[in-house]
Amino acid sequence: MDRPLTAATDEQRERAERVLKAAAAIAEEFGVGVRTHTVPSRQAGRAIVDMAAERKSEVVILGAVRKRRIAERVFGDTVEYVLRHAPTEVIVNLVPSEYPMDGSADEDTTPAG
Repeated sequence: MDRPLTAATDEQRERAERVLKAAAAIAEEFGVGVRTHTVPSRQAGRAIVDMAAERKSEVVILGAVRKRRIAERVFGDTVEYVLRHAPTEVIVNLVPSEYPMDGSADEDTTPAG
């Protein structure tokens, strides 16, 4: 079955919605307003940069797990692309490798402290 480059599976869409819902809940705990949006793309970095430009975003916030690499690169391709090409500030939140990046964390998103 041939699928367009922008086609996403139902599972991918559901995962994206879970992640965005979790992120919005965390932002709300800090009193920060966010607008979430999913864009089907095979090049996530480019899609994030394009959407940030289109929406005139003030900041792009990315969650990332630090890569253990011998080379100089610390992040994966998506984060590296966004850091180099974003039309706005970029905040990268390094999360522990055991943290569930799929939005499946416990329902309690209250910040510690």
